[in-house]
Amino acid sequence: MSRPPEHARFAAAEDADTVTHPADATCPAAVANEAAPERPIPRKRIVKRAPPRGAGKRRRGSVEEEEEAPRTPKRSRGVPEMMPLGLVREDFERLHDAHQYRSEGREDDALGIVGGPVGEMSEVVEEGDEGEWTDEEDRSHRLISTYTPTKVAIAMTSIRKQEAEERKRTLLCHNCGWNMHLQISAGYVSTVKCFFGHGVRGLWNIGSEYILKELSLIDPWGDDYIGTDAATTKFVRENTTVPVVEEIKYWKDDKSHFFLMKRVPGQSLEDAWPSLSDYEKKRYAREVIGYIAEIRKHTAPAPQTVEGAPVRDKLLGSTHYSLRKIEDKETWWAGVAEGLADSNPAWLEEFKERYPRRTSYYVLTHGDLNTGNIMIHDGHVSGIIDWEHSGYFPDWWEHACALTWLEEPEWQLYILNEMEAQLTTEFGNHRDAADFCRSFKDSYKMPPRKYTPRKERGNFCECKPDF
Repeated sequence: MSRPPEHARFAAAEDADTVTHPADATCPAAVANEAAPERPIPRKRIVKRAPPRGAGKRRRGSVEEEEEAPRTPKRSRGVPEMMPLGLVREDFERLHDAHQYRSEGREDDALGIVGGPVGEMSEVVEEGDEGEWTDEEDRSHRLISTYTPTKVAIAMTSIRKQEAEERKRTLLCHNCGWNMHLQISAGYVSTVKCFFGHGVRGLWNIGSEYILKELSLIDPWGDDYIGTDAATTKFVRENTTVPVVEEIKYWKDDKSHFFLMKRVPGQSLEDAWPSLSDYEKKRYAREVIGYIAEIRKHTAPAPQTVEGAPVRDKLLGSTHYSLRKIEDKETWWAGVAEGLADSNPAWLEEFKERYPRRTSYYVLTHGDLNTGNIMIHDGHVSGIIDWEHSGYFPDWWEHACALTWLEEPEWQLYILNEMEAQLTTEFGNHRDAADFCRSFKDSYKMPPRKYTPRKERGNFCECKPDF
């Protein structure tokens, strides 16, 4: 009787196996005598929790047995009903895994808690396939649930506190005090920003309406001079039409002077400069010198501040700690001659004779018309700020300051041209006086003074050293 086609194929395969292979290859004894190949290391098993079974559920594949009481899932037995502060459910489940591995003699897996890295070769099984609980497992989990969580909670809380303290000590900004702990834990973004710093002073934006200026109470040279900004601004605001800061509040503590002022509308000429046309730049220069002409109507019989104190501008050798009398040539020369001692004697005598002629009155002067101190808005000057170097000076002083201190060459040219057109001096010697002051600045050496180094701030952060 012929076989069905499929049966014929299977039979042919069986016949081929029994006929074509050598006898030693098919002999079970020969196979048993061969050296068994080295078995690979078994893959580690990572337990994945299965959903909890209900009270009436049975394990898959089990035969019908008599009803038994509902069983608590293994891992749930090690988790306390009241979770300790600082811990989560997974912390206790890892404890169960570690104990289970140790009970099976798998110390390496217990140390790793999860039995090695999870990858393609890891085998994942459901909890229901792990087998029944033993009495030993029940006893160990009762011990874990009553004793270990408290110790774990204390240990982990202590570690987290230590980490938080370390992050608090890791400063990200020496000026504002922002640290790593705040960076991680807070979603706060401050609107208080430091936008300028020079020497021992800084300027901060306080939101969008105010600016805070801070100066050290005493600088590294022992100087405690704070300038005349607040007093002169108040005087100009009350006695002229020049736009200045509307309000300045001053106070000091044991370390710093503080000036809180309302922001002037617009932006600084320095920021707007690249986008301005030549016509606009000249127009702003014309407005600024127009305001300077107005304040020059206020005069005094001697060099002084608006409060009557001595002026300390360094244009002719004065400093915050050493005053130079500028109204009399001989008195002034006695104070500065030592700083010019290295020059040629003939040149010194000629230079002394170039000292500007004494004026009969002194006019109110700004002294620092750099683009950063001019505010503009809607095509006009909206404010002239930073009156720190102001006071009553000779009528040629504003010219000399512009020639000596202005940093933007184009702005300097426009300002000097407008001064020629709008300002007058008693003897018409503003150009010669300005040249004299600039020559003096280039030749004079300030007397040395004791310097106290500032406290080292350290690195800005671990990855960007203070350079």
